[in-house]
Amino acid sequence: MFIRKPLYYNAFYLMANSAAASLLGFVFWNVVTRYYTPAQAGIGTALLAASNLVVFIGNLGLETSLVRFIPEARENTVKFINTSLTTAAAFTILGSFIYLAGIGYWSPALSFIARRFVLAAVFVLTSVSIGLSGLIDQCLVAGRAARLVFYKNLLANLVKIPLPLLMLQWGGMAVFVASSTAVTSGVILAFILFLPLIYPHYRPLPTFKPSLLKPLIRYSLGNYVSNFFMYGVNLLFPLIILYCLGPEYSAYFYIAWMLNSVAGVVAGGMVNSLLAEGANDPAQFKTNLRRSLISTLVLLVPAALGCYIAGPWLLGLFGGDYAANGKALLRWLAISNFPAAIGYFFITVNQIQKKIRLIILQAVMSFFLVLGLGYGLMKIYGLPGAGMSFLLAHSIIALFVTVPLWRHMRRG
Repeated sequence: MFIRKPLYYNAFYLMANSAAASLLGFVFWNVVTRYYTPAQAGIGTALLAASNLVVFIGNLGLETSLVRFIPEARENTVKFINTSLTTAAAFTILGSFIYLAGIGYWSPALSFIARRFVLAAVFVLTSVSIGLSGLIDQCLVAGRAARLVFYKNLLANLVKIPLPLLMLQWGGMAVFVASSTAVTSGVILAFILFLPLIYPHYRPLPTFKPSLLKPLIRYSLGNYVSNFFMYGVNLLFPLIILYCLGPEYSAYFYIAWMLNSVAGVVAGGMVNSLLAEGANDPAQFKTNLRRSLISTLVLLVPAALGCYIAGPWLLGLFGGDYAANGKALLRWLAISNFPAAIGYFFITVNQIQKKIRLIILQAVMSFFLVLGLGYGLMKIYGLPGAGMSFLLAHSIIALFVTVPLWRHMRRG
């Protein structure tokens, strides 16, 4: 059966991983909002956001590099993995110290963690765990073992749900510690069981062999820059909504965005699996590219229809205002998944071919198109204009990349 092919098998588990994380994350935050005040929940989310920012800086764009280069490491695979993890952990620790040293300037409300050694240590260790968790996932994907990514993160998300109930006296810090404990449990499981299962003789030892990282420095830095622009859209777009429409519309946007992200797991899972297959079996890449692109567009049809038809009802679960204001936005976002998928596949082609400049160019185009069109269209159409901007921006990029993508597929 086709599902037994590594391309589809791993894509399935990556989609399941994202879907499970979204569902269990919803349950976790439902528990938090029931038992903690909005201020306490806000402290927890702010700490997690700060930690994730430090992780983004500290990981140095290594996520994609691990998937692309591990298959080429051969007899140096274990040293290469440990060198990458050690380097990322070191930069994450450095970034955590810098953040804590200036926390009074950029996050005054969180400055209490810098005044107590234990809380500061928890912040640093949490940042390291979050960073290692993401990189370990990519190591497992590179080894064609996405099922272990699913098991690891399923365990972490299940562990996380009851923890806030056991830490009520900790206030907002409990939300952060619960997430930290869950992520760390998944990292320990991977170190002890999953990585040795996929990479024989693996041991989680701090290692630093700079020569092993030289081939991927330019590649990683290129991905680092492109990721900055890609994630920058997610960070800045809510601020534009806040400026153009007001705080309540930021909430309407977030819920619609969260629901649409379920459809987004289709393309995300498939391109990540395709990257791993391309690195492990370059001869079959173009065949796999054709198959995975067609499969993604087909699977997006029911996913987008689900958002389009059931979206108003799902939004209504959060309140009538969410359904009334988010319905049109969700439908525009659902349609935008189709041209967005074409763009994602073109990025994967360039990742395999190590064409870093094209990846950065596409990321920069997406950044300015989405933000620029979003600002202009929301001024005219209100919140639905946000969805229109994503559809229009991704469609423009798809027009640019479809021909070279098609030519690449036809060569195989």
